[in-house]
Amino acid sequence: MRVLRIITTLFSLAVLFGCATGSAIVTGAARAPLTPEQVSIYLEPPADFEVIGLVNAASDAGWT
Repeated sequence: MRVLRIITTLFSLAVLFGCATGSAIVTGAARAPLTPEQVSIYLEPPADFEVIGLVNAASDAGWT
């Protein structure tokens, strides 16, 4: 019975905190999709870059 209560609690927390909203706005020309292996994430933009879209994500749990 105790294990079932723990599993139920963990599942409920995962559902509660797993909910997030987001949006993506294409600001440049639409491009073909990339595979995950082709994607690079930079902390600072390289010298030669082009903004092709804006992505926003948020969560009510305070983690964004």
